[in-house]
Amino acid sequence: MRAVIAFAFLATASAVHAGSNPSLAAIEGAGDEMCSKVNAIYASAPDKADAIYAIWLSGYLSGLNSAFGKGKIRDLNAWSLKSQTRRVRDYCADHPESIYWSGAYELWDALPLAPYAIPPLILPH
Repeated sequence: MRAVIAFAFLATASAVHAGSNPSLAAIEGAGDEMCSKVNAIYASAPDKADAIYAIWLSGYLSGLNSAFGKGKIRDLNAWSLKSQTRRVRDYCADHPESIYWSGAYELWDALPLAPYAIPPLILPH
C-alpha cells in the first residue's frame, strides 16, 4: 500500500506543487499549497489528493516531532493517518485563504503528547 501511495505521490507531485506559495522558503512540497488549490485538487481527484497529502502530512508531522524533541513529541498513532488527513482537509475547506501546512500544524498541536520518550538522534562521526 505504501508503495502505491509513494508512486502516486511521485507521479503527481510536480503537478500539485506547480504554483505553490513562492513567498515561503521554509516549507516545500504539497503542503505549501493554498487551501483553495488543495480544495480544487480534492474536488477533481479525491483519491489522488488523499495519497499526495497523506505522504506530505506524515513527513511534516514527523519533522515537527523531530524538531521539537523533549516534552513536545505528539503521538502520531493517536489518530489514523486517514483521520489526520481528513482533519487538515476540513481545515482547508473552512480556511480557503490559508496554506495547507497551517492546518497541518494545528493538527499536530491538537494531537496528544506521546506517552513515551524518543531517544536522541546519535549521528556517526
